[in-house]
Amino acid sequence: MKGKMIAEACQTATFCLGDNDNKYTLKHRHDYYYQIRCQLYCADCDWCDFVVKTEQDIHIERIYRDKTWWELQLEKLKVFYFDSLLPELACPRHRKGGSGSQAYELSIYFYVVIATAKLSLQILTQALDRNLVTV
Repeated sequence: MKGKMIAEACQTATFCLGDNDNKYTLKHRHDYYYQIRCQLYCADCDWCDFVVKTEQDIHIERIYRDKTWWELQLEKLKVFYFDSLLPELACPRHRKGGSGSQAYELSIYFYVVIATAKLSLQILTQALDRNLVTV
């Protein structure tokens, strides 16, 4: 936000920080929030410093890893991957050419593959939880 103080920038709806009684924090609905939370787990870090600098002001906020938040997001990602993305990659709805019968048979095959992958993931997760295997 060129030429603005952070307090002024917070008045802009798209700005990443929110103002709560002159205490500025990263908005939990902003893309940076999700990016930082996910990167903390991908990089296996406990915290990071989120820095916002304008020409006249600076804000530094320490953001910590949140296991509960990550587990909730991971469940959502699994559902999206197995229920939406993987089926579409395996058997696109708008396949060019081929008969309807072939497409139906392929879709049944791929759904069996997906169900097997889901079961394998559940078994692996349980094994990891019980410390039967390590990654």
